[in-house]
Amino acid sequence: PGLGLEEALWRVEAFADLGADLLFIDALESREEMARLCAVGRKYGVPVLANMLEGGGKTPILSLQELEDLGFKVVAYPLSLLSASVRAMQDALRDLRHGWVPQEPAILSFPALQETLGFPEYFKAADEYDAFSRAYLQVVDDKGAAPAGDASSEGQGG
Repeated sequence: PGLGLEEALWRVEAFADLGADLLFIDALESREEMARLCAVGRKYGVPVLANMLEGGGKTPILSLQELEDLGFKVVAYPLSLLSASVRAMQDALRDLRHGWVPQEPAILSFPALQETLGFPEYFKAADEYDAFSRAYLQVVDDKGAAPAGDASSEGQGG
């Protein structure tokens, strides 16, 4: 059991007074409690976070407009993406178990997946580092010396 709303509000106000960047109290149970937290944020000019725990948290799920009207500046939906991902994985595993390979639009094509994950940027950066290292090694080779710390130069007086 927690120490209660009054203690939580006192602590939030103390942190706000000390320069906190964001205020949050977990598991607020009513609009009134949410409004009281936002009042502290307004008093100190500190943004307040609402945690909209989808599917079963203690805090009432409110619309973005309702949250904004109360004074919340940041909203977290911590389970939406995770839950949707788990559901999609369960569906894909069920299909695979029955011998059905998932197809678009249930899954991304391989090129679309690569694009989404940033592979093109990664490959470009890898090519740039490769070109740089090859140019560096060529300069070192043209000078007839191995790079500092190269194992081939250790123990050979050089």
